[in-house]
Amino acid sequence: MARRRRTAAQRAASRRNLVKARRAKKIRPLYTKLILATFGIIIFLLLIVATRGLILLLVIGIGVLPAISPKFRQMLPFGENSKRMRAMRLENARQLAQLISLAPTEFEQTIGALLREMGFPKVEHVGGSGDLSVDLSGRDHAGAFFVAQCKRYSPEHKVGSLEIQQFIGMATVHHRAQRLLYFTTSTYTAPAISLAKQH
Repeated sequence: MARRRRTAAQRAASRRNLVKARRAKKIRPLYTKLILATFGIIIFLLLIVATRGLILLLVIGIGVLPAISPKFRQMLPFGENSKRMRAMRLENARQLAQLISLAPTEFEQTIGALLREMGFPKVEHVGGSGDLSVDLSGRDHAGAFFVAQCKRYSPEHKVGSLEIQQFIGMATVHHRAQRLLYFTTSTYTAPAISLAKQH
């Protein structure tokens, strides 16, 4: 009989301990949240004092703009916009796959069409065998003579420094271009980027 009473008492004690533990778990995150919120408010007030109220104007502006401007709401990188961003990235990947699937001449002509859409008044397709490192030529918005090279590479095949060297040499010495444009469906190696920046 004494054994049963002790077991019941132990059960009651363990239940009380379990309830206390659950309450403590609920209270701890609340304290943490309160401390973090207080710390955030203090930092915000210090920023207001340090910037003489400019940060407050900025925060109010960011809070009010989404309510006023639907265009601003579309620019925000969360909510519905994140779905739109994912859709845009997917569409870009599809377009890149389509560009890679084109024949070299078709790719060059597509880039020429894009340049015309961008407002280049005169774009001529000169690519083919013996094109001397130039696929497109013409005049830009300011009337400067430009030449362009188009490389339809797979993403893992990067444009290297040697290709940039050849293009720069032929474009400046042989074609006497004032502006050099290089298009690829891939990316560039670090030495190629460094060389392009120098010229």
